[in-house]
Amino acid sequence: MATSNSQFDLISTKTPNPIPTNSSPQNQFVPTSTLFLLSNICNFVPLRLDSTNYVLGKYQVSSILKAHFVFGHIDDSFSCPPKFLSSPTTGTTPKTSSYHLHWLSRDQALITLINATLSPSALAHVVGSPS
Repeated sequence: MATSNSQFDLISTKTPNPIPTNSSPQNQFVPTSTLFLLSNICNFVPLRLDSTNYVLGKYQVSSILKAHFVFGHIDDSFSCPPKFLSSPTTGTTPKTSSYHLHWLSRDQALITLINATLSPSALAHVVGSPS
């Protein structure tokens, strides 16, 4: 029988990949399982964003992302860590930082999830705009 904390247990049993940020300590870890929960975002956002419903669409998506502590990718409070590791003696090294790779993976996953909430006409504008 599932307990009332089963969703929390799912999140807390996964080992989060640390992402160093300038934000508060409680937002420094984004559990990987959160992205799996968000993969059903289309079930939580019944309407697709178009030119007539921006405010409502933004409210629905941002509320979900805030609830799962990943809105920092949107408002840039989870800034991208440096791509290369730093060395106290030589400066940066050619070795790619795992923090950067984890951040990039989550960022791209969130872009995909947000794109899933767009109408075809809105998605055409996003695809056609420079990044």
